[in-house]
Amino acid sequence: MGIFDFFKKNNRIRRRNYDNGVRKEEYQVNKNGVKHGICKLYHPNQQLIVEVNFTKGVQDDGKVISYHDNGKISREVMFLNGKFNGEFLECYNN
Repeated sequence: MGIFDFFKKNNRIRRRNYDNGVRKEEYQVNKNGVKHGICKLYHPNQQLIVEVNFTKGVQDDGKVISYHDNGKISREVMFLNGKFNGEFLECYNN
């Protein structure tokens, strides 16, 4: 649901940066300022850490994949009903 809200006019994109001005987080909020849509976190070198979707401030169910600062997969886990669920895969950065 949250991913399609990206195209709606009522969602605004908010950004936060590291102290040096490099992008740290980018997320969508609804008209009430609550996370609603895509949320992305970045390493200081601008590699993606994780991308998840929110609906009215609550993280959507689904697979969560996070990445090392070299772009390789760091972790994979399912998120279901507000909790991590099932197998948890963690990888070295090489």
